[in-house]
Amino acid sequence: MNNYIEKTNENRDKLISVFTEKRELWNEYVFLSWQWILLAIISVVIILLFIRYRKKMSTARLLLAGFSSCILAVFLDTLGDFYNWYDYRYDLIPGTPNLIPWDAIFIPIAVMFTLQIKPKVNPIIKAILFSGITSFVVLPFLSYSPYYYQTNWSYFYSFLILIFIYLVAYGLTRLDSHERL
Repeated sequence: MNNYIEKTNENRDKLISVFTEKRELWNEYVFLSWQWILLAIISVVIILLFIRYRKKMSTARLLLAGFSSCILAVFLDTLGDFYNWYDYRYDLIPGTPNLIPWDAIFIPIAVMFTLQIKPKVNPIIKAILFSGITSFVVLPFLSYSPYYYQTNWSYFYSFLILIFIYLVAYGLTRLDSHERL
């Protein structure tokens, strides 16, 4: 067990060194670059579009769906980054392993918009459409941008994961337990 603690301490020291270097690179090359500014503008525009066009009477349910899809996306994206399946080159916020605008803004808001468009359509069909467009149109486009680098990943994996995320979010919007405290 002592050997484990020693090796863990060594790894921690290496990580601190790498994160310090990454933070310095971010400050020098990313912050306020055109890539960073574009990412910030797109993030703000997406949020403003959601605020403007969300179904006002369903805001709480939509936000529950959005937060759950954000949590799932961040968790699963962190695993993907940890296992080196893909990499993000321009972070909006330093020190995050994921492309935060993708996990915390694009995915949740895309899920929330999809939920409120044609709410009577079968959720499985909507999940497949949402996931298909995101996985086979948006992600390939993103891979041609400077933001995303795919190492050992298939768009089909994203397709399956996004179906799961959408259906979990959909299920949460159907809960009847939304009462005042």
